[in-house]
Amino acid sequence: QPEANPYFQRKQQSREGDGAYTSSRVFVGAGLFVIALGLLYVFSYARSFELTVSFEGTKRADQTFLQQEAETVLSYRLWGIFKRDKFTTISRAYFERAFLERTRERIALDHIEVKKGFPDKLHITVFEREPELLWSTNQTTYLLDSEGVIVQEAALLPDGAEDIELAGKPRIADANNFPVTVGEQAIIPETPQAVLRMDAKLRKLAFVPTEYKIPEISCDILFPEPEPVEPAETNTNASADSNGNTNANE
Repeated sequence: QPEANPYFQRKQQSREGDGAYTSSRVFVGAGLFVIALGLLYVFSYARSFELTVSFEGTKRADQTFLQQEAETVLSYRLWGIFKRDKFTTISRAYFERAFLERTRERIALDHIEVKKGFPDKLHITVFEREPELLWSTNQTTYLLDSEGVIVQEAALLPDGAEDIELAGKPRIADANNFPVTVGEQAIIPETPQAVLRMDAKLRKLAFVPTEYKIPEISCDILFPEPEPVEPAETNTNASADSNGNTNANE
């Protein structure tokens, strides 16, 4: 009889035990999933985990502008659901990439370092490009670094005058008025570096140049002079008749 077979009985018992074990695993897994969702909700929506942004290392950069751009990046949503303004929903690499992308139109930063502090700290260290010269074009003045990169537009004082710190820097005026873009090279690095060396030597001799000018670029089209045309060779045979008339054959 099957029920008298000890092997059959052990197999049946084993199957019943597997079913109970599988049910308990499903129950535990569902419980852990619910707990994970609850923790994700708490970390993503609880106000106690909202990040507070702080900056360090700013010199000429407008910190109010940087703060606004940082808050804009944190307002982006992860998967279209969770705001990135929480410790668990923002990554340092993502924030650095998005922040530099948003600020590049007004200031060309060299790079930034982002540090997260649990539960609600986001600390940003800013490394700015060092402006060494002024670049004037299209009636606008920009800050230029030694590599020829436009750092940002030069800020003016309320009365329209330039910052005294900027006034002491060498100025390169582009007579061509070519447009420039923040973060891009306006000229090859050799030019501003040569101007800096020349300016330092002149100031040692008590000469303070007003500006260094890049003259207008012009192009004259020169046509080669036409080659002289040699006259055609002619043969003239002249003879006189008895009446004094001259016959000429060419």
